[in-house]
Amino acid sequence: MEILKTMIPSAEGLFLCDTIEHEGQLWLVPQWIDGTPTKGYSKPARIIRLTFLPYSQGLAGVSDYLLRDPIPKSVWQQGIVPPELKNMYVVVENPDIVVLTPSGEPPTFH
Repeated sequence: MEILKTMIPSAEGLFLCDTIEHEGQLWLVPQWIDGTPTKGYSKPARIIRLTFLPYSQGLAGVSDYLLRDPIPKSVWQQGIVPPELKNMYVVVENPDIVVLTPSGEPPTFH
């Protein structure tokens, strides 16, 4: 599985987030769980669907995608979507996804 990058705005500036394609959709991966590093795999702690959020192609050499708006910290850090935003965000906790990592280290979150 290819790990892409999405640039996301926040109050502190812009940051990069790992992004994967899963079941035909793009998903942000704000945090990885160390699987068994010596065996070379990791899995997302949670994924947030990017597909229906406003985004565009990223900056060449920097990111694959550029998200237009910030993501609320409750969604980002805890996976909690406020009721008024339920139609915008789809969050899946502990998805059944495994990503092989050639170095045996989990993919990095910037």
